[in-house]
Amino acid sequence: MTTSTLRYLAAVTMLAAAASLAAFASEAPTEAPPKPYEIPTKGIKDYIRKAVQSPDRPKAMTDHDFYRKPAEILALSDVRPGSKVIELSSYGNYYSTMLSSVIGPKGKLYMYDMPFFGDQVKKDEQDFIAKHPNAVYENVDFNKVEFPKNIDVVTCMSCFHELMLTGVDLSPFLSKIYKSLRPGGTFIIIFYTARDATDTDAVGPLHRIDPSVVRGELGAAGFALYEEDRYLQNSSDDKTWLVDTEAQGDIADRTVYKFRKSDLGGG
Repeated sequence: MTTSTLRYLAAVTMLAAAASLAAFASEAPTEAPPKPYEIPTKGIKDYIRKAVQSPDRPKAMTDHDFYRKPAEILALSDVRPGSKVIELSSYGNYYSTMLSSVIGPKGKLYMYDMPFFGDQVKKDEQDFIAKHPNAVYENVDFNKVEFPKNIDVVTCMSCFHELMLTGVDLSPFLSKIYKSLRPGGTFIIIFYTARDATDTDAVGPLHRIDPSVVRGELGAAGFALYEEDRYLQNSSDDKTWLVDTEAQGDIADRTVYKFRKSDLGGG
């Protein structure tokens, strides 16, 4: 059995253990009732508006829009026609569909998933790229991944806890992200918020992260925090329950960080 196989078996075991630890968390809400989403009238470019309103997005995606504010998030990311974008943990294609639409035929969407997500995810992603010629996909060990250069935008939408739980060595991984971005490039991170001063041990049982942990990891990699937005804030979330489903993710308190690579480069 290879080292890579052992690592991902360990990752799956770790995720299962994290789920069992949920018994120590408070009872989590289970529903996020569909609500109408209105794209803001100001500050949203037409290409973003068209991507969010695209008929290519099924109801299973658009039902989440009220809770995820996709137009605001895409505007924050600075993605535009012709952009080169890395999407980490792209499975489900909620953002993939809109990113592909925004960047158009002159852009490129590089989609990455980790192997432990399994064969169905691989098939779904292969089906996606067959319909979106500006997208490419790789199912890869994130400790071995190599990224293309001169990337404009990197996204990690509710996936940072996965990096922490599956044996990804964050320091070299984030260094690769930093080097892949052009000077001034953007790294958008959305994560489920833990209470301040929460130990990283809580990432497993709750899938939540103390914002200071994310700031520390990105700062150590050379990124500058450019903006923090509370588009996805939920003040009624007491941050004591496990976020383990899409519905729970939609109503959990989330932090939105926009980091930039220094205009001076650095790798």
